[in-house]
Amino acid sequence: MKVPERYKPVSDFQVTITEDSKILHYDLEDQVLKSPIKIVKKDKETGEMIPRAGATFKTKDSLGQYVEQATEEIPSQNITVFRFNDERRIIYY
Repeated sequence: MKVPERYKPVSDFQVTITEDSKILHYDLEDQVLKSPIKIVKKDKETGEMIPRAGATFKTKDSLGQYVEQATEEIPSQNITVFRFNDERRIIYY
């Protein structure tokens, strides 16, 4: 079975059958992969961080599609626009 993209597969496990008609139950959960990244805007010449709280941006994946992020606040809606916080950086999963 192929695990859907963005999910981590459940580790293999072994089942030993020791008697007829015994039902075994397992609760298994495929968790979404999380890859934290930190984005900081820097000056090209000096390498200094540019303070810009509130600036928004979008990122694209290797296929040119905008990256979407699910949120706990609005589970039915993914966000594609991200914002720098008061520390002038953003970390998202």
